[in-house]
Amino acid sequence: TQPLDWTSRWLVLMWRFFGGFGGAEDLRAVRVVVTSIAGNTTEIDAEPGDRVVDVKTQVAEQWHVPPEFLTLVCNDLVWKDMALVAKCVASEMDEVTVTGMVSDNGFLTHASVAARRGAIQRLGQYVDKGNSKVLGVLTSFCDDDNEVVRQTALVELTKVARLFDDCIIEALAECLVADNVLVRCRAIDALGAAADSGNLTAASLLVDCLECTHCEPDLVKQAVIKAVAKVPDSHSHRVLHGLNSLLHWLERRSPAQRCQVVIVMTQKAIDALQIACN
Repeated sequence: TQPLDWTSRWLVLMWRFFGGFGGAEDLRAVRVVVTSIAGNTTEIDAEPGDRVVDVKTQVAEQWHVPPEFLTLVCNDLVWKDMALVAKCVASEMDEVTVTGMVSDNGFLTHASVAARRGAIQRLGQYVDKGNSKVLGVLTSFCDDDNEVVRQTALVELTKVARLFDDCIIEALAECLVADNVLVRCRAIDALGAAADSGNLTAASLLVDCLECTHCEPDLVKQAVIKAVAKVPDSHSHRVLHGLNSLLHWLERRSPAQRCQVVIVMTQKAIDALQIACN
């Protein structure tokens, strides 16, 4: 028999490590009933050879949370992700009830900014699926001590602007006076997305920003000009007046920046005329 090369040896070792030579009890199907602390129940039919992480992924999809935020506990024992489900259950049982506990597992309070940003981005993937609690968590990071973390939360919120309520708009309004210019710009972007979704409070707040933007840095001015293009027609007159007051600033800007303002002003002028004609 030819000796195994290093690649084949490594594959065999990995197979053994992850249960490749498990017994017949590892190859049976098990129904896992996952109950939340609130009393919600989800049933998962674990296939032969399925691991705990496979069950967590299916439950997390239904509960609209990241799998890494979910912990399964049975008889005060935490199920490890890579454990075979069949090995976590007595051999005579084909159904088991476990408790599903949702927690950030320290990711959101981690000392590492990168870890916290990663957790926020993962949460952002589940906000649009209807988990209002996740939306509240993201909003709470709008006043985080770290400016990079705040920007990350604002970017994720912008993706679900259609879900904004008065509390979120208020949190964004507080970001408009942040010391960090990029935080202010990200908040303006979020308000623009909300205005585009029909949020009148966000639209009014943006027009207020436009009228008070004379002393703002160029980045903020540009963000506001881009955002006010999305406000409803009812604000067209105020938008035109605010943009007109920025014409002196435009004299020192690039042709591309001047064109951006002209395009917005033209569109808002058309909107205002249509309203007047009607």
